[in-house]
Amino acid sequence: MSVTQSDDATAVFDLLSDETRAETVRQLAAASGGLRFSTLRRRVGARDSGRFNYHLGRLRGRLVEKRDARYVLTERGRHVAATLDGIGSETQRS
Repeated sequence: MSVTQSDDATAVFDLLSDETRAETVRQLAAASGGLRFSTLRRRVGARDSGRFNYHLGRLRGRLVEKRDARYVLTERGRHVAATLDGIGSETQRS
């Protein structure tokens, strides 16, 4: 793994260290066609709209993008979601 790849992996790990952001990625992975802001916020369980917008903004561009008023995972976001799913499966077996 190159230094750039290592830095990128560290940045993604830092993004997902917050449960709101990790759950946002999980919810978008489970939704085909993406989700509108209010639906995504409700599914994530975020009560404060402004705070959720902050967390969503941290994900945008790297793992999440907005298309036609809906938020969807980027290709990298889909890979990360699959990894999260795999980690969750391993944790449940332990």
